[in-house]
Amino acid sequence: MNRASRTFLAALSGAVIAAAAGCSGSTTSGTVYSLSITRHVEAYLAYNHEVIYNTALETLENTFRYRIEKSELDGRTGYIKARTAKDNTVTFSVTRDSDVMSEVSVFVGPVGDEEAAQDILSRIEKALR
Repeated sequence: MNRASRTFLAALSGAVIAAAAGCSGSTTSGTVYSLSITRHVEAYLAYNHEVIYNTALETLENTFRYRIEKSELDGRTGYIKARTAKDNTVTFSVTRDSDVMSEVSVFVGPVGDEEAAQDILSRIEKALR
């Protein structure tokens, strides 16, 4: 492969990565989220990470009726791993940004189901209000 071909392919792959990394949307509650290159739905919520974690755990377990496989919370982060009826994995994580601001991330399935992750985030938001 000549140098021009390699340069073109590098530029093309960079454009694809940049386009994927720049994807975003908003939940039904209006919170803006981004879709990371790894297909995680990510957003900032104006709540303490412990409040978000407890609400997410309750929402995943009681609203969606997912089977909780792992749930952990410490002074800075929270993590929940659950399974759907179709045996897809759902991961939820929250990281404390400040006393009143936290970053959340939701991932569903083997390759990242944006619609399902956005729905989960929306339901957690509604439960927080």
